[in-house]
Amino acid sequence: MIVGGTPTRVGFAGSTHICSCAIRRINDGIALARRQNNPYALALVSGLGAREYAIQGNFTRSLEASGETVRVSTEFGFRLPKALGTINIAWVRARSGKSDGWADQIQQELGESNAQKFLVYRSWNLQLLAEVQALSGSVDKALITVEHALQTNPDELLHRPEALRLRGELRLQSTAGGKACTELAKRDFREAIELARKIAAKLHELRATTSLERLLDQQGRRKQARKMLSTIYGWFTEGFDTEALKQARSLLERLG
Repeated sequence: MIVGGTPTRVGFAGSTHICSCAIRRINDGIALARRQNNPYALALVSGLGAREYAIQGNFTRSLEASGETVRVSTEFGFRLPKALGTINIAWVRARSGKSDGWADQIQQELGESNAQKFLVYRSWNLQLLAEVQALSGSVDKALITVEHALQTNPDELLHRPEALRLRGELRLQSTAGGKACTELAKRDFREAIELARKIAAKLHELRATTSLERLLDQQGRRKQARKMLSTIYGWFTEGFDTEALKQARSLLERLG
């Protein structure tokens, strides 16, 4: 990709760059919306910023941006941005160790989003719900939710690799357990990697590879695991303070 006239290697999380240019563009968008006195644009761009900050692991900033979305939306009566902002707040709060009640909040806001026939981020938001359900101990319910995420807009591939990876992780946590679930999880991870490569979603590819190699390591296949993960990790030239790259680096160090 070309950024500012200079060739730059960029990882993608869906359509989101894992680099400083993404944050700059979000900040520029927020500044422009304020200069134009455009509250709807401000609510939407702040919501996109909240998602980007969360993906990069900056949950404090994500909450701030989501709070801005909800505040502006409440003031001007923007139902959809308010719902999306509230979903992100619930997810971040749950990830911070306070999982009780947030799944119900997400389901309520998903109902609002569905009522307005907004399907673009439905798969993504269902994944957030599944993760929160799993955090609260309802892994089997989370598996049902992630299946819904995979069936929603099947031709929209933006968030599908992460949905497949999440299903694999949930299968490993399922009460059913056993060798069959492990093999199904491995298949999910490989499918997520293959699809992420097809759509040039490098961050999704890294996350799915990390999940697969962690499983291979547990099965005693350390050498194979490290080689595959090292290859995709070496692709990145920035974003090393993000959650996904930190997890990959930690696993690489353990694999030795």
